[in-house]
Amino acid sequence: MHFPEIFSRWTSSYTAVSRGDSNTAHAADSVEKSEVLDEEGPSRLLRFPWLTLAQRDVIYLVAAICTFVLLMFAGIYGARPADGSTQAQQPARLCGSSAAEATSLGCTWDQLTWAWYPPGCRHYANDEFLAYHDWKFWVDPFGSLEVVGENWTLALSNKKEIWTQRGEHLTHCVFFFLGMAQGIRDAATLPSRFTEYKHIEHCANFLLDALRQDKDWERIDTSPSEAFYDVHC
Repeated sequence: MHFPEIFSRWTSSYTAVSRGDSNTAHAADSVEKSEVLDEEGPSRLLRFPWLTLAQRDVIYLVAAICTFVLLMFAGIYGARPADGSTQAQQPARLCGSSAAEATSLGCTWDQLTWAWYPPGCRHYANDEFLAYHDWKFWVDPFGSLEVVGENWTLALSNKKEIWTQRGEHLTHCVFFFLGMAQGIRDAATLPSRFTEYKHIEHCANFLLDALRQDKDWERIDTSPSEAFYDVHC
């Protein structure tokens, strides 16, 4: 199928019909059918017998364009990494990969979210969390040796696993939600650790599991506030 020929046929038939010359249009259409029959045989005419030759040519042209577009998109998506990862899903490590490198880059440690923050990143609720209790860490779950000095540096470089109390974990979740609230209060852009939904969901479930163990869980001693009518979205 040659595209110039298609456009020529379509224009000729449309012009003839627009002039109201039905005989001319009929004759032109007969010639077109005869030419195609001679070139390709009767099989093409029998594919869509209720359509005119010009209409069939337009359909074939549209089908060819759609096929080309589909192949183009298949090539684009086929070129993606097998694991579906993208540059947006793999953010750059702005603070390097060790405590020493992070410090040299001007990054500061945020113990609440257990992360190194690049310069200019605000530490929401971290100070309150640190002031709430004298948190301690150990080199094993038996509390045989407290983590200090070199072991602490190794832990902050992800080169040593350390342990802490369950209470630290629970308190972390409480102040984590407080940090989120502070960011909302300030209409600020929160550090990315505060926007990881899986972590948020984990903290919510962890707190609920602990709260349900309260012996007063079923005790009736709380009254809801008055209904609000001034909420806006």
